[in-house]
Amino acid sequence: MSTILPGRKGRIFFFLNVGLFCVSLVVFGASYSYTYRMRNNVNNALLKGTNYYSPLLKNVNIPLYDVRVNGSLLDMDGSIYRAPPSPEVDAAWNRVADLRPTWITTEDVIKLGKDPSRTARYPDDFGLGPDKHIAELDVLHQIHCLNAIRRDLDFEYYFRAKYPDGQFPELHRVHTSHCLYIILQHLMCTASTDIVTQAWVEGQTHPFPDFSINRKCRDFNAILEWQDKNVVDLDKFKALRKPEGHVPSRMSEEFKRMFGVEDWDGRDHDHGHAGAAAATGTGAAAAGHGEHGEHAGHS
Repeated sequence: MSTILPGRKGRIFFFLNVGLFCVSLVVFGASYSYTYRMRNNVNNALLKGTNYYSPLLKNVNIPLYDVRVNGSLLDMDGSIYRAPPSPEVDAAWNRVADLRPTWITTEDVIKLGKDPSRTARYPDDFGLGPDKHIAELDVLHQIHCLNAIRRDLDFEYYFRAKYPDGQFPELHRVHTSHCLYIILQHLMCTASTDIVTQAWVEGQTHPFPDFSINRKCRDFNAILEWQDKNVVDLDKFKALRKPEGHVPSRMSEEFKRMFGVEDWDGRDHDHGHAGAAAATGTGAAAAGHGEHGEHAGHS
């Protein structure tokens, strides 16, 4: 025998059920939308969830796609990045290590956790407005570092004429150390969890690793396209000097000694990025300060 609720209570019960159903639909829709956006990287949703802030992620669509990495020990596909030194090889490396400067806004600087009163801005004659700060892409600096290490491995081609005694100067060695540490920190930070299998191969009595793994990759060309569209005039940048009256960030005595400015008198000393950017822009083999693009960061 069923019990019929009084009319008023029945209506309340009905509307409560309708309300709960609507809330459930909203929650389900939001959950589905979030899952879809993350799975398909809509508006870089997946990258935003795994990266610190970057203005690129709001301005550039960076697709993800599956790639089989070429992990062969020998250069089986004739990659130019593994070829012996030549102007063509240098041009290829300089293209993917494009250190030409770009710009970001004050809002971007703050979201990056930096103090906009301390970051360098472009002067009015660059035509960018008063709110543009000097910047470069981290990934391009990382590849610049990798390229510097590659060049060190071919001393005879790149440095024998400059250093006939076969020894790199101290600042050059410090730059290489800086580069190694930058790349190590990046690899540990991103910490790939991809798996390398092993196989039995001819000529080996133990299993041999198969480094040709499948990876989920970002579209690097999309990043380079953004870089190409947002670089500033390189000649103007190379001529850029500290504004009169600006108080620079204090550096250690060791830093000043490395650059030969123990008795600092306000003179400007290029840390090498302008030179490296120039090499990238022209496809030249040389890259910056001492043909190495030394830049040890703030010390």
